[in-house]
Amino acid sequence: MFTTLDIPDYFTEKDSGFDLDGISITFTPYANVDEYRACAEPITSLPTDPNVGVVVNLSDDDFEAMSTQIPVKLYGEMYSTLYICSNGRITFNGGSTDYTESIGEHFAVPGISMLWDDLNPNNGGTIRYGTFFDRAVVTFNDVPEYSNSGSNTFQCELFFSGVIRLSWLGIDSDDNIVGLSAGNGQPQGFEESDLSESNDCGDPPVPGDVNGDGFVNVTDLLAIMDVWGPCSGCDADLNGDGVVDVTDLLEVVGNWDSP
Repeated sequence: MFTTLDIPDYFTEKDSGFDLDGISITFTPYANVDEYRACAEPITSLPTDPNVGVVVNLSDDDFEAMSTQIPVKLYGEMYSTLYICSNGRITFNGGSTDYTESIGEHFAVPGISMLWDDLNPNNGGTIRYGTFFDRAVVTFNDVPEYSNSGSNTFQCELFFSGVIRLSWLGIDSDDNIVGLSAGNGQPQGFEESDLSESNDCGDPPVPGDVNGDGFVNVTDLLAIMDVWGPCSGCDADLNGDGVVDVTDLLEVVGNWDSP
């Protein structure tokens, strides 16, 4: 009797042509062979305001180390420092100046290829890093390629719960690598993902889950308090009445399900 082993999805693709523009993908830790479940959704704006956070002044083929208030997680490992690379990459355990993207190099170190290509913030655009009560955020806004062609806007949100959200909105690069890496080397028999088709969206949204990380806890309570008052269209306006108030607070408390 033969047993067919499940082949993990390594959530990585090398694009010739780019089909993730206007899409956000949420990677939620999950107890299966893939270690995450991935859910792609259309967006019309970046989830976190791209103008919030400190400017990270990077030159061509450069990186800078940034600390997090609370450790972030990738494939179950915790990191309190992340390295933002000017070529559209976040790495852990050390920085990278590599501008020649390849699948082997992507998997060589733990990190996230947001849009790994030969980008050059010296030629324009802005890179920002922000920390919030529930997440750390890296945003590239209108950063061109080295040839000074086009612009590229994308974002990575690292929730302290372990959820990772990648978003792209305005991409001119069409030859890049996007994906997650645990840093264990290129898997034997690796097959590229089609991230735009990610549809493992799990259960319906959890009532009271303001930040969308799948849990109702103190981070949602803080999100309510942070925008208390009139706030039309806010995620914290759970009942959609245009005001964040005690009604929304009670929905969070009533659905509390995580430490």
